[in-house]
Amino acid sequence: MKRIDEKLKGELIDSAKTAKESGMSLNEVFGEFAARTGLKRGSVRNIYYSLLKEAKSDENVKRRYFGDGELPVSEVVGFDNIEARALVKKILLGATFGKPVRRTISEMTDDPVTALRYQNKYRNMIRYDRDTVFDVMDEIRGEFGKCFDPYLPKLSPVGDTERLKDEINKLYDRIALSVRRENEALKKQNAILTAEIEKLKGVGGRSSPVKDYFG
Repeated sequence: MKRIDEKLKGELIDSAKTAKESGMSLNEVFGEFAARTGLKRGSVRNIYYSLLKEAKSDENVKRRYFGDGELPVSEVVGFDNIEARALVKKILLGATFGKPVRRTISEMTDDPVTALRYQNKYRNMIRYDRDTVFDVMDEIRGEFGKCFDPYLPKLSPVGDTERLKDEINKLYDRIALSVRRENEALKKQNAILTAEIEKLKGVGGRSSPVKDYFG
C-alpha cells in the first residue's frame, strides 16, 4: 500500500510541475487528480502542500519528488473568472471574423509559454464551462449580430478539398453537356438551312435569282 501511495504522490507532483506550462492552476490539477483517483480535492491539496513542506526540510524527499531544482514557492497563478471570460471572448471574436484560434492567440502574445496557456485555458473553458461560453456567445451576437459556434462539428480540410474537386468536376460535366447539346442543335439547324437553300435554288429553273445568289 505504501508503494501505491508513493506512486500517487509522484504523479501528483508531476502533474503540479506541468501545470504552469499547460495553463492550469493548482486547483485544476487537484480537481482532476481527485476525480481520477477518487480522493477528495481537499485531501489532494493537503497531500501536495504536506510534501512541499516536508521537502523544504528533508533533502531526500525534495530530490525524490521535486528533483534538484528549486522548490515551488507558491501556487501557480491561474485565470480568474473575469480573465477567463475575456480570453474566451477575444478568441471567439477572432473566429467569428474568420481567424483561426492560433492566429488570434498569436496576436495576443508572442511568448510561446503564454500562448500555450491561453490555448489550453480556452479549450478547458469550451469543454468544462459551457455556461460561460454560451453567455459570451450571446454577448457577441448582441454586439455583432453573429458569433462563431465552437460546438459545431468542424469539417476536415481534406474533406473540404475533395468536396470542392467533386463540385468542380460536376460543373465541368454540366458545361460539357450544355456545349454538346448546343453543337447538336446548331448542326440540326444548319442541316435545315442547307436543305432550304437547296430547295430555293430549284425555284424558277436556271434563271432563278436565288440560284444566282447562292451560286
